[in-house]
Amino acid sequence: MPALVLPLHGHLAPAAWAAAQARPGLRLGYVQTGGGALPGSLSRDVAELRERGLLAGHIAAAPAYGAEHDALSTVGALDAGRRLGWDAALVGPGPGIIGSNTEFGHGGMAALDSAHAALSLKLPVLVSPRLSSSDPRERHLHLSHHTFTLLELLLARLTSPCPRRPTSAGWRRPQTHLRSAAADRHRLRPAPIDLEGYSASGLPTRTMGRELAEDPLFFAAPLSAGRLLSE
Repeated sequence: MPALVLPLHGHLAPAAWAAAQARPGLRLGYVQTGGGALPGSLSRDVAELRERGLLAGHIAAAPAYGAEHDALSTVGALDAGRRLGWDAALVGPGPGIIGSNTEFGHGGMAALDSAHAALSLKLPVLVSPRLSSSDPRERHLHLSHHTFTLLELLLARLTSPCPRRPTSAGWRRPQTHLRSAAADRHRLRPAPIDLEGYSASGLPTRTMGRELAEDPLFFAAPLSAGRLLSE
């Protein structure tokens, strides 16, 4: 059961949609971790994905709670997902994120624990990078410092998708940053994306006040990650 680690809740819907488009019938589950809102009932995205059949289940891993199933740890939640018959898992925080404007003091660090939990079960692990073409905060523009720190601190070699698009000339700088962050420690795999298809899907296309057209790279990252997860 491969696991895709998400940096933000905003990556959940595009990743799930892309995986389903590439592999219809995929039993894809969601493990909600700490790092954002903890109640499992707060996410409108989860409710819609479940209603559409794009998620096969939802497990909250402590300190998150109150999903369809609860687990005392991320390792336990992933193991439960396997027992429930999931083909793949999305692992990431609930809505929102906590932060202290420091290198390590933010909810994005939950991704480090999630990746190591999946690795401990010997699962194939992908990491969805946090990219942006228009975030007004320099620390999140192009490649977010959250992803850079994650790739630097990981204790094992993982795979990170790199969104591929014929007209992606404006994305060269973020892609260069991602290659630099991965260096020789991690694998980068390009994957095609369908921004137009996702935009027409009716799923969320707004992140932190920006629409998909204003920040296509933010959505391109989880779309490419979901595509790779389904392979």
